[in-house]
Amino acid sequence: MTYEMNSCPTCGSGSPIKIGVEEYDSHIFPQYRCAGCDTEFSALNKYKRTQASLKKKADEEAAAEEARRIAEAEENARRAAEQAAQKEATKTEAPVYREARAGSAADVYKKTIGSTIRVAGQSSDGISYGTGTVISSKGYFVSNAHVVMDVCKDDGKIENLCESIYGESGRENYRFDADLVFADPKVDLVLLQTEPEDDLIPATLALAPVEHGESVYAIGNSKGEGLCIVEGIVSDTRRRLNGNEYIMVSAPVTNGNSGGPLFNAYGELIGIVTKGRSDV
Repeated sequence: MTYEMNSCPTCGSGSPIKIGVEEYDSHIFPQYRCAGCDTEFSALNKYKRTQASLKKKADEEAAAEEARRIAEAEENARRAAEQAAQKEATKTEAPVYREARAGSAADVYKKTIGSTIRVAGQSSDGISYGTGTVISSKGYFVSNAHVVMDVCKDDGKIENLCESIYGESGRENYRFDADLVFADPKVDLVLLQTEPEDDLIPATLALAPVEHGESVYAIGNSKGEGLCIVEGIVSDTRRRLNGNEYIMVSAPVTNGNSGGPLFNAYGELIGIVTKGRSDV
C-alpha cells in the first residue's frame, strides 16, 4: 500500500514535489520537497505518528479494561466473604455430648483444687465460713452473698456486711484479705478480689450442656473444717426455687460448701453451690 501526501507539513503549501520513495512495514511512503519552503518530508513520519497514537489509545483501553476486571473480581470476592460470614454467623452448632464419666473423684480433685478457696467473713456476730471459686487469674473469685453479708428477706437488700473478708487457697495454706467488688443478693452471689497469686487457677468453664444423671463433684469448706470433695449425680437440670433455676444434685453439700464450685467428670465448672442440707 502506498501513502501519499498533498501538502507540506511545515508551510502548508499544496504543491509538494516527489523526490523518492521508501518502504516500511510492507508499505510504500513517497519522499517530498516543498516547492514553497524547500523542506523535505516523507509520508512515513505521519504514518508513525498515527500508529503511535493508535497504540497509545489501545493501551489505555486495555488498562481500563484490566482495572475494570480487577475491580469486578474484588467486588465478587467481597460479596463471597460477606456471604460466608453471614452463613457462619447463622450456623447453629450441634450440642457437644460426652461420655458419662471421664475421670475419678481423685482426678477431679487434683485438677481443680487450685480453683477453690476457703472463705471466711468476720463480723461482730462471729465468723461465717464458705467457699470461693476462682474465675480469673487477676484474683477474682465468686462466692455466695450469705457467706459475707446478711440480706433482708423482704426486699433482698443488704443489711450487714462483714467487717473483713479473708480466704485461704485450696492448694497452699496461706491467708489473704479480699475486697467486695459486686453483690447480687437476689441470686445469692458476690464477686470478690484479692491480689493475684500463681496458685490461684481459674476454673475451666464447661461448654457441653448439663445432662440428667451425669456425675458431678462439689469441693467445699464443709462445716468450716477444711476442703473436701463429695460426689453425686445431676438429679434435675432446671429446678425452680423462689423464682430462680438451679441444678439439683445428689452430692451431700452442707454448711460451708456455699459458694464453692460444682464440677463435671472432666473437672469443668458447671455451677456454684448455693443451697445445701443442714442435717449432714
